[in-house]
Amino acid sequence: LLLSVISCKEKYSEKEYNLKGNVKSLYVRTYYNIIENGENKVIHINYGSEDIKTSFNKNGNVIYQSYPEGYDSIVPTFNSNNQLIEMKRFSFDKLENITKINYKGKKVIEELTFNNNNKLIGKSIFKNNNLDLPILIEHFDESKEKIWIVNNEYNKDQISKSTFKDLIQNERYVTEYKWNSNRELEETVDTHNGEKEVKKYVYQLDNKKNWIKREIFDEKGVLKKTNFRKIVYYNFFDNLFFKSSSKNAQLKGVWTEINGNDWIDFKANNKFEYGYKEDIEYKGDYEFNKSDSLLSLN
Repeated sequence: LLLSVISCKEKYSEKEYNLKGNVKSLYVRTYYNIIENGENKVIHINYGSEDIKTSFNKNGNVIYQSYPEGYDSIVPTFNSNNQLIEMKRFSFDKLENITKINYKGKKVIEELTFNNNNKLIGKSIFKNNNLDLPILIEHFDESKEKIWIVNNEYNKDQISKSTFKDLIQNERYVTEYKWNSNRELEETVDTHNGEKEVKKYVYQLDNKKNWIKREIFDEKGVLKKTNFRKIVYYNFFDNLFFKSSSKNAQLKGVWTEINGNDWIDFKANNKFEYGYKEDIEYKGDYEFNKSDSLLSLN
């Protein structure tokens, strides 16, 4: 689920996405490393310029979320306590379903999903711990039959283990989580039918300590997938991924494409960083050498 439930009056962007700072929009692009005919190839899973785009208002609440090529989009609604109370899902601009979230104080007690004819097609009931985090979720279909349940375990306020039981197929899936000091995933272990899949996560951060590149490796250290994130902040100067030695340094112009898309590598203070193109006007001086992607501030 890209939009999951929270029950505290705090920034949704921080609680659900672990984003620091006043984030305006978040773009995610994913590449997979695959072996084909004995050769390692990197493929982009979608044809859209970005995989997922999420827009936030200045309170940190999501106002829109879309997938590439316009296949699916989500329009959420929050109440005055920053609680997510409704999600409308669209496919090619056609309303598919609406999920309504009900609370008892700060605790989520149920989710109700209706189709575009306002018919109830799914219901989830939540049991929470004393931190208002769900420890048991039971889901029922439109005929009121219980079809799956989820049991969650936590280390303080971070999930440590989740067990999904498919009551129709009689299947059981277990995921164990380890987190780093930046509250990002460090390792997951998925278990199904006695087989385990280990994933290890390595990050590159911007100057707000939000990750902009995440590499996912298997237990043998083989790179399997890479996620890139472009983060746009409401304060333009928070968008810069580098620091200048001059306190008065400013940038002008527009970063240009280097390798055929909006994702570019540049070098600042003799260190390679990761950046992106942002079409904004600003004042100051800069030098940009396209041949070696060298960006210098004056």
